[in-house]
Amino acid sequence: MKNKNQQPEEFSDAILLAYLAGDVSETVRQQIEADETLLARAQELNYWDQIMAVAYEEIDCPQPEEILLYHHGLLERERMQAIRNHLELATGCSCAAELQQLALGEKKTAERSSDYLWERIKATGKRLLEAIQVPGLEQPALALRGHEPQRHVFKAGEYLVVVMLTPPLTEDDYWQLEGQITHQGQVGPELQGQAQIYLARTKVAEDAVDEFGYFSMEEVPAGAIELRIETAGMILKPIGFKL
Repeated sequence: MKNKNQQPEEFSDAILLAYLAGDVSETVRQQIEADETLLARAQELNYWDQIMAVAYEEIDCPQPEEILLYHHGLLERERMQAIRNHLELATGCSCAAELQQLALGEKKTAERSSDYLWERIKATGKRLLEAIQVPGLEQPALALRGHEPQRHVFKAGEYLVVVMLTPPLTEDDYWQLEGQITHQGQVGPELQGQAQIYLARTKVAEDAVDEFGYFSMEEVPAGAIELRIETAGMILKPIGFKL
């Protein structure tokens, strides 16, 4: 039977690692913290544990193209969170340095960064397109009030994007957004992708774009929102709306 008054030399590295993780009893914690030798061993173990963690994270670094899409918020929510966790743990990785260079490059020269983004996106087989709003029929001012939906049409290369915004029907101040992407009358996997709504750089709504180009999002908060769309064939530059 193990002695309750466990001596310092009986503490293994596994116990010290458990101590660092906060997974030991109060008695063990007090015994470790009362001994300078054990604390020194624990600090050394913590140092090497961090070194190994960084080395492991370096192996799992995202590809440069994925880092670029992460920087512009164009990945799915789960992948964005996974890369964010990776960057928090692996601050010394090459991917963290590349992300920092991207941010610095944008700050110094927006035009150069845009060209760089264009080249990197092309390397992934996608096209980066800018949506230009197509002028619609003029409506009387009163027609825009109340619960009248707002219809917007954008042209992006060979793609046409139609967005319908429905004002709140109750007092919760949430809008509904429906849209469709068309590409020369074609349907299929090329139109499939993801549509996302951002407010103040925070994603607040998303939906999958199906093979017919349809997507729909409810509970879109009012404010200056951005619609971001990525399909198998293209990435659309953010479209801004004021709700």
